Amino acid sequence: MTTHPDNNNPYGNYNGQNPAPGQPNAQQPYGANPELVKQQKDAKTSGILSIVFGAVAFIILPFLSVAGLVAGIRGLMLSNKLAAAGVPQNSKGLNLTGVIISSISTALWILGLVLRISGVV
Repeated sequence: MTTHPDNNNPYGNYNGQNPAPGQPNAQQPYGANPELVKQQKDAKTSGILSIVFGAVAFIILPFLSVAGLVAGIRGLMLSNKLAAAGVPQNSKGLNLTGVIISSISTALWILGLVLRISGVV
């Protein structure tokens, strides 16, 4: 079977149509900068990780609150960078929520350490 020189898909593109989104050789929407799309996904991922780490830190592993705080701050920085570039995105609230949850969890963890070291608990 032969392939079109510009296409690595062995089945080819039927009548020049683009493959479905998410499929191999899918093209970005018109005007979408791949680097900005990647940063937008990274900002959302950082926000989700920040919330999950902060919540898990309340329940099981308190040291994860620090990782959640770092992920949330990284996500906020990416969100601000995207906003400055004029990219409409909605991950700033997600990252801010993660930073708040992780900050509270970190503060409670430090308070618990201080109380345990001082012998109160």
